[in-house]
Amino acid sequence: MKQLRYLDKMEGERISFLESLRGVDFTRIPASGSWTIGQVCNHLIVSESGTIGYVYKKLLDRYLIQVPSLKERAQALFVSLKTKGKFKAPKGVASPINTVDLELFRKQWQTVRYAMRNYILELPEE
Repeated sequence: MKQLRYLDKMEGERISFLESLRGVDFTRIPASGSWTIGQVCNHLIVSESGTIGYVYKKLLDRYLIQVPSLKERAQALFVSLKTKGKFKAPKGVASPINTVDLELFRKQWQTVRYAMRNYILELPEE
């Protein structure tokens, strides 16, 4: 399944990224007006969590109104994630908190990726 291969690639990048953060000060502000590493990490968790939460919400809405199929929505999700376009950030994503614990961040992000994997595995075969 193409989506699962893409998620596996993203997972490899996530693990490499996390390994590169060992011993890094998560609260250091690199430049005036910039986010700390902790804020960037939190933004990634909140963004991915919000995306999968939105997809599941729309899946539940399917039973209430006629909406595109699960496969069509999954394709739209992957296309939107690959575009260079900008989207307005939902509340909670635009101004993230400053995560300072690498292990906590690792566990939270792993939970989100697990939900993504489960969603992909529920998709019908192409």
